[in-house]
Amino acid sequence: MEVGKGILISGAVLFALAFPMAFFIGGMATDDPYGPWWAYWAGLFYIEGIPTLIMLIGLIIIAIIKWRKRKITIDNTLN
Repeated sequence: MEVGKGILISGAVLFALAFPMAFFIGGMATDDPYGPWWAYWAGLFYIEGIPTLIMLIGLIIIAIIKWRKRKITIDNTLN
C-alpha cells in the first residue's frame, strides 16, 4: 500500500510542477492567429500526460493491493 501511495503522491507533485509549463506550451500553440482551437488543449495534455499516467498507475496499484487484502469468511462472504 505504501508503494502505491508513494507513486500517487509523486505523480501529483509532478503534475503540479509541470502545470505551469503545460499552460505555457498550450498558450504558445495558440499564438498563431490561424491556429486551430484545440491546439491549446493538445499542448497542455502533451505535457501533462506522463504525470497523469504516473498517478493512474499509483491508483491501480492501490486498488490491486486493497482488492487482494479482502478476507473471505467461512460462509464465502467478503468482509
